[in-house]
Amino acid sequence: MKDEMITLMDDLGLNSKPVVIELDPKNNMSIYKFYEENHEIKKKYLRGIIIIVHNFVLTTKFNELVHFMEELNLFDYGNEQNQYLSIADYKNTKNLKLKYKGKTPVYFSKSSAKAIYKIFHLSLLGNSLNTILENEFDFTPFVISKILLTHKLLKKKKG
Repeated sequence: MKDEMITLMDDLGLNSKPVVIELDPKNNMSIYKFYEENHEIKKKYLRGIIIIVHNFVLTTKFNELVHFMEELNLFDYGNEQNQYLSIADYKNTKNLKLKYKGKTPVYFSKSSAKAIYKIFHLSLLGNSLNTILENEFDFTPFVISKILLTHKLLKKKKG
């Protein structure tokens, strides 16, 4: 089982807290990067990345994340075949609207889409992608919720 590679350092089976990178504070959107650490050789390996928007898990697999980022990158070329985004007018301006089951509508301007795309790519600098491509951690809804609740990574709603 691929999840056995993770050293048992805590009751979740992960040996380190996820690294959180804020993509878009206005829309409460962040990337959560999960690593496997090998203390003997002093290396860490990227094992999973998820995107969370307003406490809603948008992507759980690396290929989903890349697909979402490419839809952002093709801002002006969105269509009904897009899985994550649709083109929408918001306050008389062309925007992308996130297609998801969350309750808060999420819109991206062209500049915010470009910034999110750039931050994503910058967040991968220095990481080898071999491990995540060959042996990605399987983020089931149970695993994700337990990790996020235990490490207090879900954002509290205002109001």
